[in-house]
Amino acid sequence: MSMRQRADWTILIYADGNNDLEPEMQRVLHDAETVGSNLNVNVAIQIGRAEFELVKLIRPGANLKDDHSWSGVRRYFVTQGDSELVESLNKANMADPRQLYQFVKWGILSYPAERYMLVLSGHSYHCVGMITDYSENAPCIMGLPEMVNAINMAANETDKKIDVLVIDACYSNSLELLYEFGMDENHAVQNVITYIVNGPIEGLPYNHVINLVQANCIEDTEVLIKNLIQNLSHNLVSFRIDHKALLQIKQLFSDKSAECISKNAGDAMLDHQTLVMEQRRIIQFISSRALPIYIYYYKQSDNNQLIMVKGGIGSRFKIEENYYRLGFAQNNCWTRLLNDKPVDFDKVNAMQKESMQPLEMSPQEVYESIAIIKPGLEQAQISDILNRLYQHKNWLL
Repeated sequence: MSMRQRADWTILIYADGNNDLEPEMQRVLHDAETVGSNLNVNVAIQIGRAEFELVKLIRPGANLKDDHSWSGVRRYFVTQGDSELVESLNKANMADPRQLYQFVKWGILSYPAERYMLVLSGHSYHCVGMITDYSENAPCIMGLPEMVNAINMAANETDKKIDVLVIDACYSNSLELLYEFGMDENHAVQNVITYIVNGPIEGLPYNHVINLVQANCIEDTEVLIKNLIQNLSHNLVSFRIDHKALLQIKQLFSDKSAECISKNAGDAMLDHQTLVMEQRRIIQFISSRALPIYIYYYKQSDNNQLIMVKGGIGSRFKIEENYYRLGFAQNNCWTRLLNDKPVDFDKVNAMQKESMQPLEMSPQEVYESIAIIKPGLEQAQISDILNRLYQHKNWLL
């Protein structure tokens, strides 16, 4: 198709259904098609759809409809009623950062606009990454540094910014992730909307998202963000990605952690109870000083914590190796408070984001991903699903 004229907004949706979320991603496209694009707002999507057999295997007992006229990965320009297929990418790996990079760059160049919204919809896994893919010869996930690097590269090469990033994935509200987006002074993402903790398995109502952008497209970006959060009525929170403020928050964590280590005569002497108490004290002290990066949130209860620190609260000795790949963890005494074992950051940096490769998920990570989508299952049932999934895909346990 020919390149469209400049609009007020372009919404780019990266909908990862190359896993057990395939039915939900199919609905993302259908919901978006109930509204479609107009002269002021372009909507484009890259959607992955796993084969029905895999989804049925991971979600036994679920009321799933076999509506698989196709599987694989496709790009559409979303129009009301019936979207325009722009490109079929066959069996592309949605967890590959190069796929995200190519999609964002393609979307910016093909559908020019004054402002851009990028939506990432799929699974998230702790501080390891998000966007899981079960279509390859091993289960994959997109590492957080690689994901951020892909977005930065696409935006910088087109001389654009991502004005709003919507992360439609559970447990993506973390200071570590916000810092990753903002640690580069020339960062692409300007504002983030995500769930305070978790969201519904079906994700956001994309017809409402598109309607709201179309109705508020001439508004200031922060006004639009507030209108989105108010009207979607999900447990959402928004932040501005402020490079200097995030650097200052990280430094506060490091300084307060160094004080704690010194006060307790070395981190190796901290027992579990003291460690938890000290971590909570540091987080509470710094939370109020992180307020400048808040924009707006939809608060459903008084117990919501607006920003998480995923490495914290009694997690010593349980930190995933990938945590140390994050910019927040490096040159930060907070990391020493989490783990009294020395970390070889030279080794960590050697496998850093410049590789732009997807990460292979461990069986434990796949197990926990299954447990998230099927919270009512017993451990033995989850293990059985895991084993059958690995046999079905010929993966090595």
